[in-house]
Amino acid sequence: MDKLISFIRTDIGRFCSQCHSKCCSVGKIIISKKELDCFTKKVFIERSDGLFEVVLKTGCPELKSDCLCNIYPNRPEICREYPIFRHANLILVSSICPYIHEYDEQLEELKKLGARVELI
Repeated sequence: MDKLISFIRTDIGRFCSQCHSKCCSVGKIIISKKELDCFTKKVFIERSDGLFEVVLKTGCPELKSDCLCNIYPNRPEICREYPIFRHANLILVSSICPYIHEYDEQLEELKKLGARVELI
């Protein structure tokens, strides 16, 4: 399973410039205190569980005008894992990514391997 998930995460990057970083423009980012330090703009709100979040109404604070990430080498785990998140045998797949359906074959293979795949 890990090999298929890694393939999707790596390969899908070839589409990123085509959708103008939609994943960085809508939704929510939730990060740890440690990851907070990698952001140059401190717009996150601390949650009661000790994590930090920002709702992306106008885009990620680190998204540049050319739709590239200002902190790409140090981006948080949620950004590294996007658009497919694994929690044991549960695979959550982001519906925000317009190119995720390019990987329907791999997602079906994950199901055959015993994963429960859900589009979120």
